[in-house]
Amino acid sequence: MKIGRCPVCHSDFHLDAIFEDDAARQLLAKMAELPGGCARHLVNYIGLFRRGKNNLSNSRALKLAEEVLAIYPANRVLTHALSETVERIREKRAQGDVKPFSNHNYL
Repeated sequence: MKIGRCPVCHSDFHLDAIFEDDAARQLLAKMAELPGGCARHLVNYIGLFRRGKNNLSNSRALKLAEEVLAIYPANRVLTHALSETVERIREKRAQGDVKPFSNHNYL
């Protein structure tokens, strides 16, 4: 069942496809449990691990989300740290430093 389009890549979202993929379903459930803007900032942060034009697999995204949430409680401090990290790295990437993240040390 098509439920909409991605605002970034404009591809179709299919709800049935999300629920067919265990990792996608678990990731969606995990994000839905997070308070306030934490989920949005965590998704942006996870995107920093993408290599070039390659997509990040749902299982890798789930693993990264679980790692972050195992280290830090999902609260306003984490939300702010994720937001600041994403903003600083986007600034660096705009200046040409496009290396993907390989760990959570920057947080």
